[in-house]
Amino acid sequence: MVHLRDFTLKPPRFYPRITDIHLGGGTLDFNSIIRACVECNVDYMPIEQNTKTPFESIGKSVDHLKALGFKELF
Repeated sequence: MVHLRDFTLKPPRFYPRITDIHLGGGTLDFNSIIRACVECNVDYMPIEQNTKTPFESIGKSVDHLKALGFKELF
C-alpha cells in the first residue's frame, strides 16, 4: 500500500508552511509516483485529504489522476 498525499508551500518565502492540497495541486509528480506503484504491483493507493473541503479535494484528486491516464485504477 502507498498512501497518496500532496502538499504545497505557503508563504513566508524563507520559512514556508507546508499545507495539504489535492493531488496535482502541489509539488509532487503523481504521474511518476503512480507509474512506479503500478510497476511494483501496489494493491492499494488510498488518497488522504486533510483540507477544509475534503470531499471537494478528493474529487479534484481523482480527476487529476484520471487526466494523467489512470482511469483504469478507479
